[in-house]
Amino acid sequence: MSGPEARDPVTALFGGTFDPIHIGHLILAEFVREAAHLERVLFVPAGRPPHKDGHTHAAVADRRRMVELAVAGNPHFAVSELELDGDRPSFTIDTVRRLKAAGAKRVALILGADSLVELGTWREPEALVQECELLVVERPGVELAQATAAFRAKAQVIPAPRLEIASRTIRARIAAGASIRYWVPEPVRAYIAERGLYRASSTDADD
Repeated sequence: MSGPEARDPVTALFGGTFDPIHIGHLILAEFVREAAHLERVLFVPAGRPPHKDGHTHAAVADRRRMVELAVAGNPHFAVSELELDGDRPSFTIDTVRRLKAAGAKRVALILGADSLVELGTWREPEALVQECELLVVERPGVELAQATAAFRAKAQVIPAPRLEIASRTIRARIAAGASIRYWVPEPVRAYIAERGLYRASSTDADD
C-alpha cells in the first residue's frame, strides 16, 4: 500500500468462519498481501458470525487450531482470537477498534466483492469504512456497481485468482467419505481426520 502513510505498518484482517480453512483462503490471503504490499495478514476466525445466525459446524477451538496449523510457517500470517472470546456475535467494527486501541496505526479489511455489496447490513458500516482501508477481491457474478457508492470509493479492488473451493464442499466430501487431500493443507487434513470433524455434519451454506 502506498501513500504518505506507507511507513506505518498495515494490519490486514481476513475474517471468516474458516469451517474449515482451505487452500483457497491461503492463496487469496497471500495474493492480496503481495498485491497490496502488506506486512501482515491477521486471520480472524469468527466466534459467532452474526450473518450466519451464529451457526458453525466445528467448535471454536477446532476452527482456531485448524487456522493455526494452516498459517504456520508463513512469517506474514498470524491468527487472532479477538472474535473468539465470549458468546456474543463477532462484529468487525469492534475488532478494528480493539486493534487500534492496542496500538495498530493502520488497519485494512480483506473483503470479497459480495461482502462489499452487503456492507450496509454490517454493524456501523460508515464508521467501519472510516476506521479501516478496504481491500476488495472480485467475485464471479458479483458486480461492484451494486455496492453503495461511498463504500466503492473507499475500496482498493484486487483482481485475485478465482478458485472454486468452498468450505461447504469440503464438509460434503468428508461426510461422503471422499478425499480432501490438497483441498486443505496437510496438517489441517490430518487434524480433521484425527478429530473426526464434519463426518456427521449438515452441509448447508457457508463460505
